[in-house]
Amino acid sequence: EYCAGLAVEALHAAVASARSESKAVQVSISPVDEHGNAGSADDPLYQTLLNTPCPPKVSNEDRHLFACLLSAAARAPHALTAGLGLEAEEVDAILATYFPGISRDVLDAHDQPSSGPPPERNDDVLEILLSHVPKGRSRDEIIRVSTWLARIIAARAAYPGHLWTAMGFFERPELTAAIRRHLPSLAAANDQGMRWKRYLFKRVCDLGGGVMCKAPNCGVCSDYALCFDTEEE
Repeated sequence: EYCAGLAVEALHAAVASARSESKAVQVSISPVDEHGNAGSADDPLYQTLLNTPCPPKVSNEDRHLFACLLSAAARAPHALTAGLGLEAEEVDAILATYFPGISRDVLDAHDQPSSGPPPERNDDVLEILLSHVPKGRSRDEIIRVSTWLARIIAARAAYPGHLWTAMGFFERPELTAAIRRHLPSLAAANDQGMRWKRYLFKRVCDLGGGVMCKAPNCGVCSDYALCFDTEEE
């Protein structure tokens, strides 16, 4: 699996770097064909959620965001809360905030039978994401929603394929748009526009002392198409 490969190579690079007295160690990742299943407006749970009245001061973009996330988790053969990396109370709060009148029973009715636990979340990825949750004078609601998104991204990054499809989005740019709204410092940090899963695991590798790259400059690297979406340029 692509994400597992990223995590393993990042860990190996960090360990190798430590053993070589902090000398940078390079690793590379091969492409895979598994891209997961993108979300769709035809998804029954997505339609059920969006058919609820939009609460005051709630944006359509965020209703779409969380409808996609909940629908993607319901389609996976794992417990919905575990697949989102959230507690049951947090899922209840998302429903109350964005989809009034919808209870967790509705989600359970659409949930696939569980075949075991979801892929294991990378705690280093979660730590990086949580470090970008707005602080300071940010309102409690802003912090709460940003924390939900950070935890969900960390959980869904453990699934195979592209992160945007694992999160149930219809199109790749929706992931970047959500990060810009709720984790703006993370969006700013990825100033070269690297694919998000690649960026997050590269940060894990960098912080551990490894180098998950073949070349010192992205523009001349043979893995450029793996790291960047050339269709968005």
